[in-house]
Amino acid sequence: MNAPPIAQIRAFNRFYTATLGLLSHQVYDSPFTLPQVRVLFELHQQPGLLATDLAARLHIDKGYLSRLLQQLGKAGLVAKTVTPTDKRAATLHLTPAGQQAFAGLDQRSNEHVAALVAHLAPPQLAQLLQSLATVEQLLPLGSAAPTLDQITIRTELRPGDLGFVVHRHAQLYAEEYGFTVQFEGYVAQAISEFCLAYHPQNDRVWICEHRGQIIGFLALMHREPRTSQLRFFYLEPPYRGLGLGKKLMELFMEFHRAGGYTSSFLYTISELGPALSLYTRHGYRLAHEADSGAFGRPVREQRYEWHPQKVV
Repeated sequence: MNAPPIAQIRAFNRFYTATLGLLSHQVYDSPFTLPQVRVLFELHQQPGLLATDLAARLHIDKGYLSRLLQQLGKAGLVAKTVTPTDKRAATLHLTPAGQQAFAGLDQRSNEHVAALVAHLAPPQLAQLLQSLATVEQLLPLGSAAPTLDQITIRTELRPGDLGFVVHRHAQLYAEEYGFTVQFEGYVAQAISEFCLAYHPQNDRVWICEHRGQIIGFLALMHREPRTSQLRFFYLEPPYRGLGLGKKLMELFMEFHRAGGYTSSFLYTISELGPALSLYTRHGYRLAHEADSGAFGRPVREQRYEWHPQKVV
């Protein structure tokens, strides 16, 4: 990397630390240093950590962490519990005094950040959050593999969500399967149909987010009579293999049954092996297939259907 980008990154670091008040020895006019506050935060989030696990989460030296724990222990804020299976290991947790101290720090931190962004309009705040998420993903500490419990799933449809689904479908299928802009038009037309017919009682979206970014999507669209259609299912590559697809299918089928739908169908292509396996595990069966050129290159388009199992 040449000098100008390094200088710009270092300049941002100085700006960021000064803006958040991280240069002060004590954080938010408290008796605690920033490393001590981070220890309190991690133990509040996940009580029962081992010291080795805590050091890994904080990316700090074990000896330095030991000194921090001694300081917080003497202050009556952190306690250790020896594990029954290994007398040499001890889990860490906050004492009632530690919980109280953390609550005060957490409140002051929230107030500080709220004041920092109070002047931003909603579009500006969204831009800021997107930029922060991008920094987390691109820098080394943000490159660790995500876990399922770090992903949130919302069912509230917001302006811009459906446009983003068209955008990512077009990009991902171009990169992975060589589809052209014809496929983008196909998805855009289908999204328009879904949007115009959308009714929260009959339709449902599941929007997966990680660090403020959409990383997956699934929709149920109502059809008549009492039929649902599974649509727009996709996951970003780093989030495949976590069990997220299975979870989304379970949520889909729960809503399908609760809504009184008696059948379901979906359209896909024969090349999507993992997705096809997921569909068939949840009771979908191939009903029809035909060659298609609608996506910019030849594909085998398939229709899968779900019907209640008949008791023999």
